[in-house]
Amino acid sequence: MAKFKNKMRKFLYFHYGQIRGSMNGRPICAYAVLAATLFILTGTLHAATPALNQSILNSSLQYVQCKTTFTNAFISDLHSVSPKLSSLGSYSTAITAKSSTLGSIAASGNITSFRTYVSGTYDAELNTIAKNVSASINAANLSANATAQIRADYNSTMASYRKCESNSLKQYALNKVNVYNNDISQYQNQISDYASKGINTTDLSQLLTNAQNQIITPLTNAIDQATNNTQINAALGRYCLFNSCKNGTNFHLAAHFSTQGLESALSYLETDKNISSSSLATAQSGISNATSILTQVGTKIYVNLQQDLIFDNLSTASKAMNKARQQENLPKLMQQAQKVVANYQRGISKAQATASRLGSKGIDTSQMNSTISQAERTIIAPLQSAINSSANYTQLYDVLKANCLDNGCKNGTNFHFSAQLQLEGSQAYLAYIGAKANASSGVKVNQTALADAQLYLTNASSLLSSIGAAQISQSQEQQLDTYYSQFTSALRHAYTITPTSKVANAISTRGSSASIVHRNATSINASEAIKVNTRKNGTQPGATTSPTTTTKTTTVRPTATASASSNTAIGANSASASAGASATVNT
Repeated sequence: MAKFKNKMRKFLYFHYGQIRGSMNGRPICAYAVLAATLFILTGTLHAATPALNQSILNSSLQYVQCKTTFTNAFISDLHSVSPKLSSLGSYSTAITAKSSTLGSIAASGNITSFRTYVSGTYDAELNTIAKNVSASINAANLSANATAQIRADYNSTMASYRKCESNSLKQYALNKVNVYNNDISQYQNQISDYASKGINTTDLSQLLTNAQNQIITPLTNAIDQATNNTQINAALGRYCLFNSCKNGTNFHLAAHFSTQGLESALSYLETDKNISSSSLATAQSGISNATSILTQVGTKIYVNLQQDLIFDNLSTASKAMNKARQQENLPKLMQQAQKVVANYQRGISKAQATASRLGSKGIDTSQMNSTISQAERTIIAPLQSAINSSANYTQLYDVLKANCLDNGCKNGTNFHFSAQLQLEGSQAYLAYIGAKANASSGVKVNQTALADAQLYLTNASSLLSSIGAAQISQSQEQQLDTYYSQFTSALRHAYTITPTSKVANAISTRGSSASIVHRNATSINASEAIKVNTRKNGTQPGATTSPTTTTKTTTVRPTATASASSNTAIGANSASASAGASATVNT
């Protein structure tokens, strides 16, 4: 009897108490330390898809649940053999609750939380159970028959556990191979992208072939040929695509691919682009340092700061190459910047011509002229100054991103030139036609409709003020369009005139305020291109009013007109008040 108790105590401590030690690199225990859990805690899930990562979590959770099921069955067996051990049921409840929590964490896809909970909470509970079960068995003073019954129950329960363990471990191993294959696929996509830019990718392709032959294929074969858990665990610990095999072969694909990719890009810049720059020497030094450390590492796991040193050197090389590439692209960027300014200036000129024509008809365009002058001072002049003085790609690039005549700066200053002119033109026309009406005795004013027209312009003005220099969103565009549509409709019903010819001529005008079609400008893509845009394809305030003298009264009916070239604004023959500019620079 004493001999069996001693064996049971050793069994419990062997299968429970050494879990955390195994997670830290000590030998894997046959029962409590689950290989799938071990690998998810020590391995790295790289660029796998969410579905693949979830499959890894699910198989690891299945392994944990195998432990929970065995623990509960074992405690239940002890209770059925001896009522003295009934208090152990509380531990069964506790481990079940923690297993349930792990299930929720796994379902959320949070790998870090899963790893932390297993090592810090679930393992701690198993250690507590091991100590208390052993102590309870010692205190129970079990008979020989009871001991024999526990042994028989244990053998049956352990057989079920082994089957569960084997299934979950096999599934985990297969999922691991799927993750590796997905990693290879994503690296192949990067190679295709490099090739499209003219970079020689022969060495990169060979690198992936080596990874397939040295890691993925032998790992797949070993899993397929494995007949027990020990062999599967051995395969998982022998072949690692990255850096998780303490005593196996680590391919270090991330470091090798980054190093070779930068080396190929550097050759492209030196040979094909013929860039002469000290930055390229700095890049070569960083790549060489990283290569030297990788050679020292070989297929072993990283130690000390080797991994950090490799990627710090690669980061230095990448920044140096980016600087060289930017300097090479500076002349192209300056050309595109000049085009942007030229387009802005054409928009300003059209707006000035429009204001001049409207002024000749008696419409007060002082506010429009002030806005035009302000746009020249705050947007165009700084841009031109930056172009004239910039010797640095980044500086000029930042200025272009930060100053937009209309709505093209995602995180910069948008002047909203055409939007402001639209509002000011509408306000000026409302005042103009109101003055005409007040001077004409034959005009009847619908005060409600007039108040509505003024309100809609006030709403548009408030919205533009709240937007400030930020980009106008699509919903804000739509709201502004609604305000101007409502304004036009209200103005149509604000005035009626008698059929007297003189009065009709006094109030009639070729033009009223109508909505500009607002369009969101294309945002600037900082990684591939600069797109500096203004509202270049919209309708400006424009309409025609045609009084009729064949009825007793005639309602002034401003009818909005629009054209793709934006050549109607306030007056029927006025030029566009909007500016258009678009430039793209591929870096």
